[in-house]
Amino acid sequence: MSQEIPDGIPFTFFTSLIREIAKDTSPNTHGQPQNPLDTFNRWLQKLRNDFSPFPPGTTSAIFRFLFPHEDARRKFGMQETALSRELAKCLCISDSRLLEWETKGETISLGDQLRHILEPACSDLGAICSLNVTAVDALLDELAAISRFSANSIRAKFPRKRRRSRETILKELFRPLSPFDSACLTQIILKDLRPLMYPLCEKQLHYTTALKEFRSNCVIELSRFNAMKAWDPTYALIKNHRVCCSLDNACDAFERNEPITKPTVGAQLEVPKSQKGRDFRHALSFLSRSKKVWAETKYDGERAQIHVKITNGRPKIKIFSKSKRDSTDDRIAVHSIILECLGLDTSTFEDVILDAEMVPFNGEKIEGFWKIRRLIESTASGARRKVAKDTEPESPETQFTQSSKEEDCPSHLGLIFFDVMHLNGRSLLTRPYHERRGILETLIRVLPGKALLAERWEIDMSNLGRQGGLSSWLPPKRKVTEDNHYGSPETRLGRIFARTLASHEEGLILKAAESTYNDWVLPWVKLKQDYIPGLGDALDLVIVGAGWQKERALELRIPRTTLITFYIGALTNAEEMAVNPAAKPHFLIYFTSSYGLTRGELEEANFLVKSNDPVHYYDKSKHKTLFYDFTLATHTHLQVLLREPLLAELFGDRFTKARDEGYFEIRWPRITKIHRTSERSWRDGLSLSELQAVASQTIGMDHDIDLDAARIWKGKDAILPTDDWRGRCRKWEVRLGVAERDVVPPQKRHRGSELRTSQLAEDLQDMASDYSSRTLRVTTNLPQASAHSEKPLSQEGGVAESYASSENSQSSLIATSSLFRAIIRKYPSPPTSPVDTRPPVVNQYADVNKRSSASFATENDGIDFLQAAVVWYDVEVGIGQMSDLALAYLQTNRVHSLEALLTGSGWHPITSGSPWIQRAVVFLDPKTEGGRLFEQDLLLSLKQRLGSIPTHVRKPVWIFNSQTFNWSEPYRRQALSIVR
Repeated sequence: MSQEIPDGIPFTFFTSLIREIAKDTSPNTHGQPQNPLDTFNRWLQKLRNDFSPFPPGTTSAIFRFLFPHEDARRKFGMQETALSRELAKCLCISDSRLLEWETKGETISLGDQLRHILEPACSDLGAICSLNVTAVDALLDELAAISRFSANSIRAKFPRKRRRSRETILKELFRPLSPFDSACLTQIILKDLRPLMYPLCEKQLHYTTALKEFRSNCVIELSRFNAMKAWDPTYALIKNHRVCCSLDNACDAFERNEPITKPTVGAQLEVPKSQKGRDFRHALSFLSRSKKVWAETKYDGERAQIHVKITNGRPKIKIFSKSKRDSTDDRIAVHSIILECLGLDTSTFEDVILDAEMVPFNGEKIEGFWKIRRLIESTASGARRKVAKDTEPESPETQFTQSSKEEDCPSHLGLIFFDVMHLNGRSLLTRPYHERRGILETLIRVLPGKALLAERWEIDMSNLGRQGGLSSWLPPKRKVTEDNHYGSPETRLGRIFARTLASHEEGLILKAAESTYNDWVLPWVKLKQDYIPGLGDALDLVIVGAGWQKERALELRIPRTTLITFYIGALTNAEEMAVNPAAKPHFLIYFTSSYGLTRGELEEANFLVKSNDPVHYYDKSKHKTLFYDFTLATHTHLQVLLREPLLAELFGDRFTKARDEGYFEIRWPRITKIHRTSERSWRDGLSLSELQAVASQTIGMDHDIDLDAARIWKGKDAILPTDDWRGRCRKWEVRLGVAERDVVPPQKRHRGSELRTSQLAEDLQDMASDYSSRTLRVTTNLPQASAHSEKPLSQEGGVAESYASSENSQSSLIATSSLFRAIIRKYPSPPTSPVDTRPPVVNQYADVNKRSSASFATENDGIDFLQAAVVWYDVEVGIGQMSDLALAYLQTNRVHSLEALLTGSGWHPITSGSPWIQRAVVFLDPKTEGGRLFEQDLLLSLKQRLGSIPTHVRKPVWIFNSQTFNWSEPYRRQALSIVR
């Protein structure tokens, strides 16, 4: 090893920072891990003392090394396997030894494995290498120029005729380095220094200890923001990076002392980070300072930041993706659309920067996200271009719709614009959103099926939910909106969200009218179906295999021996097995899930799989010992196959298709529960055909199929099936608890028969032993309940008791008494959806279970009845006359959706509800459409879940007519239904 000290900053000095951070942040070094920022500050001080002034390019080189995943310009085209082979050749070592890190689990990265191999042969582990930071950075540029995925600016430095081979460059890079320097450089090439900066301690090398005794946040990681702030306390570097997200440009401008104050056309802007809204109130709380919020449709496509500049009378286009990659050549198919919708007048137009979403169109209709991959590959002119292959195994429905549509309306790429950040040399970053949107609408010419403006709705925030005081307990004021809808901002947002879900869109983005671009105070807020507990698409599917996933393992800080990725399959021959029970099951394994389980649940899943003698996937001879056949369609690293597949409950964000498969799968799948075989069998999971049917219905493809069939078989004059969009909107509004009160002609209610209640009662009794319901399941974050529940209200469990309603209507309540104000002072904050999991707020009254079931007739009875109840009611409908204290409980224990009501009261297939809840109480108006739909959905849900939920877990559900309910009359006689 050469001892020659290089000019400039030695690369060994940089790696000393990595070594010190690893020591200081190790969980077993100190009781509390040290903040790596302290280590970085000490290192930075020594760097300035020893090497100032820095050579040009030092700032950008250090940050590219320290945060290699931020380096979007350089792509090396090598992952662990390919890099292992190259390193084995240039260092004359065995590539099989390098790859042992994947199987033995003693190290969690290739760099660490390389260090272990090189150290025994090294005579001086502390030697300073002869390469400096600038030289290593230049050699990495040369190495990246070989990859066709690197930026053109990198490839242009090294013309093809003058490029050296990869092996030659790697020899020049690695041979002067010490073992630890080599490990760091290896991880820089792999774009991830975390395994060396934050290594696992010895105790974490076993999955049980790592999962049970450590947490994901047991170390503090050095952030790019903190490192920039330490490097430049004046915040000039941070401000540069905020305007120009390229590390190179921001650092180079900082070194030249030239602050970047406005966007530069051709240099990507930082993409705003969105907050996640967990419910309507939570989503709006981020924007509570705003007077007006716009809810913008979130389209399911690929982000495109579009830069257009007129040079010598000709437009030049540059497009950046969300991953900061220059995608101009990849998206050449939309260049003509950009120019057409802008309608450029070169005499007045100079330049513009736009934000848009690239989506697939079929005619004027936006298609599913999965179509965009094929369209880009078939139209790109750069590295992403691929020749189309007709190897996709299509489902019959997909084959039918594609064959019927592509003849007349072939799919094509289009754009949906939603912001403008720069126009004619003037920055718009500090202009408010409402002004930028106005400019955008005058700039973009809408081209149906090619270029659209994002759809949006206005929300008046002047009546946002109060946080305390008397007004926090009262129903929200009724305020008319622009489309004649009454309600609070939360209700308004809920109805807009219902429209979005009914239209099968991805979700909403909330933007304050006063917010600037990338505003830290008024951020964008993302609201999606799967963000709200209980609303994501959920299914019972089968786990057939398991493996490891590097990125997720680094997040959880667990060793290579942990099974963290579960391979999901579906039965392909369910019909054959129904006819012939002796038929051998066949599973299609075609997607994976690495998320959803807690650390404790993941440890239990590992024990469950490993204790049942799984078959190693690469041991092909043992595949014959399995009782099932399988086809592996996914291309990730499967390690083991389960001898007995396990049933799992998964949820996610709607459905999508993989790149090379024609079958729907859950998008962003998360596992909520894995059943032991003694609890539920894999046979309870959805078959492949059932999964495709559910997905088609969820995304609206079943209606498209009906339309195509009518066009083909019935001709042009055919009466086409209608799309019940309004019906879907209404159902979503009811499910979200934001349905409006409709006035409909009164209908006479017959005792025990309205809405087929008595038939449902019989069905509920029949369902007591039925355990095979395959309805979509939901998930929640409510805590588990104890086994204690209310005493049965009837002698026979599972019977829905129906009663006639009273004809006396009661007035809506208004509470302003001194007693009510006293309660407000004592309990000032109302809870948020889905349900309050605290103990009851008042406990001086006797438990309702300790009295006769026929004695509910006094004021205290009403208080006790609601005290331990989860309640649903329409806020715009009165609930008769009641005491102030009962009103307080009504407001405190209210939930806002059907799923939250069922979850809290123990009618959820996964969780057992909240321990303090003894009953569910529903007040509805059966004369309104919303009330009827809610009652139908509720009773059907109870019927479907009755057989799978034990009687000691589920709590009774009381349903009352809110318009005829009288608090002074016995409750049993007034109940429309009581379901146990």
